[in-house]
Amino acid sequence: MKLCGYVSDLSTSNVTNMALMFQGCTYLRACPSMNMVKVNNCAAMFSECRHLQAFTIPNLNSLDTATSMFYNCKSLSYVC
Repeated sequence: MKLCGYVSDLSTSNVTNMALMFQGCTYLRACPSMNMVKVNNCAAMFSECRHLQAFTIPNLNSLDTATSMFYNCKSLSYVC
C-alpha cells in the first residue's frame, strides 16, 4: 500500500507513459495538475486509489490505452 496523500504539480509535458503512475496510492484525494498532451498510455494509472474523489481530464488527444484507469476508485464521484 502506498500512502500518497498529496502530490503537487508535476512536470509531465514530455511524458508518454503514465501507466501505474499512482496505482495503489490509497490516500490520494485529488489529482495534481498535469500536462498530458503526449501521453498515450494511462492503464491503471489511478487503480486502487480508493480515496480519489475527482479527476479533471486534460487534453488526451494522444491517448491509446486507458484500461482500468480508475479501477476500484470507490470514492470517485466526479470526472470531467
